[in-house]
Amino acid sequence: MSYREQRTVAADHPCIAGHFPGHPVVPGSLLLEEVSHCVAGWLPGFTANRFRQVKFLRPLEPGTPFTVTLEQAAEGRVTFECHCAGELIARGQIQSRP
Repeated sequence: MSYREQRTVAADHPCIAGHFPGHPVVPGSLLLEEVSHCVAGWLPGFTANRFRQVKFLRPLEPGTPFTVTLEQAAEGRVTFECHCAGELIARGQIQSRP
């Protein structure tokens, strides 16, 4: 079973101003928060406990749409990938509380 959702982090989000002046990028923690929102919308009973094997492969500029793809993995885990303009920008797993 899988799920996809398009997301965008607003260019005026408070985290953007300091990350990085002159060349803003979406902080990895904010990208993971967006992934968490997608998981919560798809699997309401899933309570994220921790992220595993997270890799950030490309920066994401604020205001740029990206797609989150989720797949149910082993019980209590969801794998995710984030793509922007056809390129993989992040991937990893989220583990649920038992």
